[in-house]
Amino acid sequence: MTDSDRAPATAPAGWFMTGEGYRWWDGTTWGPLAPQPVVDDVAAGRTLAVLCHLGLLLGGFILPMVMYLTEGKRNRYVRHHSREALNFNITFGAMWALVFMPVWIGIILTAAGDRTQRSGFPSSVVIVWISGMVLWLAAVGFSILGAVRASQGRRWRYPICLRFVRDRDPTA
Repeated sequence: MTDSDRAPATAPAGWFMTGEGYRWWDGTTWGPLAPQPVVDDVAAGRTLAVLCHLGLLLGGFILPMVMYLTEGKRNRYVRHHSREALNFNITFGAMWALVFMPVWIGIILTAAGDRTQRSGFPSSVVIVWISGMVLWLAAVGFSILGAVRASQGRRWRYPICLRFVRDRDPTA
């Protein structure tokens, strides 16, 4: 034992923090280390798991990615939900870009073309806008459903999702 692990000779009996953890001091000698408390991953990570699913509304894929890279190393429940939310947010971003690609192409062609040839409102804009809103509502609905499942302490996988980020541990 080091000097920092020694209680003063006048210290009463009790638990003291040492470099290895809590130890019992009986007034003359040290006892065994106190047992470490068992931490339930679900109870400890429920709030962070819910926030991961709401990342779509709170900044896209960045929040689940940060949770996956930080808290996901310590808590398997948070790792599962942050990985699922991250995969879904990446998939949603790719689908969102594909839906609105015709809009950007149309804007570029309109800016480069002759404006006297066309008049009126193009129907393709309405179709793309409706498709985008349906996609957005579905994504928000799935994110809320994932947040509810995480708050209930259940593991959940998005039904429509490409698995870009995979876990090496098959039991996670």
